[in-house]
Amino acid sequence: MPARKYSRSLTMKQSGKLSRLLFICIMAIAIAASASCSTSAAEKPASIKAFLSQDAITIGDEFEIAVVVSIKQGYHIGASETGFGFPTSVRVENVSGITFDSPSFPTPEQKQFSFAGTGKIPVYKGIFTILIRGHVSKNAIVGKVAIPIILEYQACTEDSCLQPETASTKIITNILPAGSRVAPINKQIFENAHKALGKKTITPVDSDTPNSAFEKGLIISMILAYFMGLGVSFTPCVYPMIPVTIGYFGMQSENSTKRQILLAAVYVIGIALSYSIAGTIVALTGGVMGAALQHPIVPIIIAAVLIALALSMFGLYELRAPSFIASRSQGKTGIAGAAFMGLLFGPVSAPCVGPVTLGILLHVAKLGDPVVGFLLFFALALGVGTPFFFLAIFSSSLNRIPKAGMWMVTVRKALGFALLGVAIYYLQPLITGFAGQKISNLSIPIFAIAAGIYIGWIDRTTKHTAVKFIGAIIILAGIFYSAAVINAPQPLPFQPYSDSALEEAKANGQPVMIDFTADFCAYCKELEHKTFPAPTVKAEAKRFVCLRADQTARTPEAKAREKRFDIVGLPTIVFIDSSGREV
Repeated sequence: MPARKYSRSLTMKQSGKLSRLLFICIMAIAIAASASCSTSAAEKPASIKAFLSQDAITIGDEFEIAVVVSIKQGYHIGASETGFGFPTSVRVENVSGITFDSPSFPTPEQKQFSFAGTGKIPVYKGIFTILIRGHVSKNAIVGKVAIPIILEYQACTEDSCLQPETASTKIITNILPAGSRVAPINKQIFENAHKALGKKTITPVDSDTPNSAFEKGLIISMILAYFMGLGVSFTPCVYPMIPVTIGYFGMQSENSTKRQILLAAVYVIGIALSYSIAGTIVALTGGVMGAALQHPIVPIIIAAVLIALALSMFGLYELRAPSFIASRSQGKTGIAGAAFMGLLFGPVSAPCVGPVTLGILLHVAKLGDPVVGFLLFFALALGVGTPFFFLAIFSSSLNRIPKAGMWMVTVRKALGFALLGVAIYYLQPLITGFAGQKISNLSIPIFAIAAGIYIGWIDRTTKHTAVKFIGAIIILAGIFYSAAVINAPQPLPFQPYSDSALEEAKANGQPVMIDFTADFCAYCKELEHKTFPAPTVKAEAKRFVCLRADQTARTPEAKAREKRFDIVGLPTIVFIDSSGREV
């Protein structure tokens, strides 16, 4: 009995030890399995990276996002449209001021699985790219923005599928003002993605597609601005600075050519800085300055300045540089004095620059980029200052030019007529309102004929055959110009703009061209009577519904149109594609 009792007791103790050992082994296996599962969860079978098509996005602009999906070897995920399992999808979280089209997926691979019978299932393997097109609202807020992107998918092997997963990332970029220059980036990624989809890549607005002569690249724009400034330097309202320049640099020469070149260069740099500061202010004020320049009173002010200058050319009064500027031309003041003289040059010549640089002003105001504004106006000022650079260098030998005489009076009167002609050009919108379009178009050639008759036969200041010859040329030019105006082709048949006309064109799948114009806009009339009637333009315009938005009256409707289409200045032409999107 005792022996058997001991035996049973031993067996029970051994059994308890075995149970504990078995429990420890099970827990160890469970912990190891749990660790293995945790490791697998950390290494998801799919990951994503997102890329933007341009270095920033602009208000009213379109852009693209490329979502590059990488799937681990041995896995695949279901296509976006599949009848089996969990379809892959990608979404962009709500971003204020930005909307997104449905994502575009590449063509999936068709793969056969044992559980699907003889049918094939569309799947993605390896690396593929999804494209998403974005649209920045005209009401978007300028500044930094985050664009979160989430991919939802279910990864599978040949035999089994995991639980549905998500992968996420975000893009950080900047929203810039409308019309700002942006550059394309990640070109290779988007080119490859578009080849797979058979689509064309979006070209960022104001990067590779110029909308005006000043949008063909900064270098070309600066060259154009330089030559515009060079032309401005020969206008009469710069003339008061000629004697000041001669007097000042004549006193600074000290018979040293090197010093004369240095002072002349500093003088021109001072001129350039005065203009560049103005350009920077225009860029910083943006649309405010652009809208101000398009006010109906602006062409009247310009015309008044030109008429005042013309009257001075006819001898009614004499334009002189202000005394506080003229006083600086006496004595040796060195480099600082030359710089100061250049800085004062800008305000004196401002009436000359205003009429001929409205295009630059509007372009800079639209871009809102102070650096571009500074550089364009710096180039403009270098053009204005170039003749004065040489004038300053060779000021000591200028006493050899012909002395003033009656020939100079005739030249001044000819310049006066030229200024009056430009004034009439700026007043043409007013002439149209009072006398009609035909008379307005004929006003300049009729004036040219009258000027030619006066210079060649009425004015007796200079009795020389050459003067009559010049007068005859001006008369012939006026006659040919008149004939061209009378025989001008018919303009494009524009319809008045209305929201209903725009919607109707969209419903019919027709592209639209909207011409924003105003009676006070001289350049708008040039477009209407020179550009639009051109045979090539008329032939191309047949594809479009042509609408004209008259912005003359500052009505709430006109202001709403300007806000909707982001109109900074006139003239502006807006193109809308057949789907109703602004190009």
